[in-house]
Amino acid sequence: MKRIISLLSATGSPLRRNFVRVARANVVAQAAGLAASPVLSRIYTPADFGAFALFMSVAGLAVAVCTWRFDWSVPNTRHPATAAALMVLGFLALAISSLVTLCGVVVIYLMAPEWFGRLGVLSVLIPLYLVGAGTILMFEGWYVRTNDLRLVSNARIAQSVTNIAMAVGAGLTKPGPFGLVVATVIAGWVGIGRLGLGATDFWRERKRLTAIRLRAVFRRFRGEATRSSLVAVVNAASFSAIVIVLTANYALHEVGWYTFMYRLAATPIALVSASLGQSFWGTAADLARRRDIQALSALYQRTTRRLAWLTVPILIGCAAGPFVVGPLFGRDQWGAAGTVLLAMAPMLIGGALFSPTNHLFVLGRQSLQLVADMTRLILCVGAVFVCGRLGLDIVVAVALCSFASLFGYWLRYLLHQRVHRQMIGAQVGE
Repeated sequence: MKRIISLLSATGSPLRRNFVRVARANVVAQAAGLAASPVLSRIYTPADFGAFALFMSVAGLAVAVCTWRFDWSVPNTRHPATAAALMVLGFLALAISSLVTLCGVVVIYLMAPEWFGRLGVLSVLIPLYLVGAGTILMFEGWYVRTNDLRLVSNARIAQSVTNIAMAVGAGLTKPGPFGLVVATVIAGWVGIGRLGLGATDFWRERKRLTAIRLRAVFRRFRGEATRSSLVAVVNAASFSAIVIVLTANYALHEVGWYTFMYRLAATPIALVSASLGQSFWGTAADLARRRDIQALSALYQRTTRRLAWLTVPILIGCAAGPFVVGPLFGRDQWGAAGTVLLAMAPMLIGGALFSPTNHLFVLGRQSLQLVADMTRLILCVGAVFVCGRLGLDIVVAVALCSFASLFGYWLRYLLHQRVHRQMIGAQVGE
């Protein structure tokens, strides 16, 4: 019992402290989401979740580039002044991208509303979601750099509880997908104030910044930020593009099965993967700054081996899908969704094993990550598209897409190993 309690104690190495803190937050946030799922599945229809998924897919692509991914460069910097300059540049990029998105959405919706298809008036809310999500990304980058994720954990709990409470409350008035979207947009703003107030070092360094310093940092990091943005777009498209292609080839309620099951399965997996992802990022960035690649490689291998144990509960949970989803969420509307969950197993396993420890961008190898992610994206989208054109069942499309996704994750793992060997060899040669 003492050992179990010690594992839940936020003491020890920075990686362990951050993992426990974020994991605690995820337990609360994800447990609330799981508890509310049977209620949400009876308030909203599969078609509502399909439209909501389409909104999140389009908004997710915008979020991927809204900060020009300067937030990814913040944890890698040695000097607080440089990090603060990157924060300012990221916020400037967010302001410009949000304004451009707002103008573009309004003009297109007024002149050619048919372009938005099934998204409809929900598209107008994309800029609001963009501002909240982009601001959170920037502050998360700052806290990852300091290797202290306490405030990030608190914000995550507040966002989850707010999202669920508003979605359930709005659902009682039968607003359709609008209720899900509004709840997500508002929840995205929760916690911003606390994160901002807690970043006292950033505000102090920001006051010392000059226009000359900003220009110098921009010239130094614009290439890295652009490459990171390309990687982020491809990474976001790995979910968004699949939903968009599914929407184009299958009924909206079938897309709702896919997205709701993905959300249901990703919730418990995120208890570990999301917590470890940010914690590992902070530690990896610190080791990379100190050029201790050998220690980073050992940590990567050790963590991946431990994550391999997640395959057992994932397989068990997905295999139970056809038997428990219908009775739990409503057999009439959701009964067939259990088989879709089973088809997702390879995709979920790949994400759980290889996504949390991804750190090629920390090592300055965004181009290699782009190759792996592009390969995964092309294979996944191609599988869904071909199945749709051949008139195959959505379960077949999801299964082939899942195996393609697993292959892409495995390729990324092999690239990590290759980069580690090259960098360690170069250090030995020095």
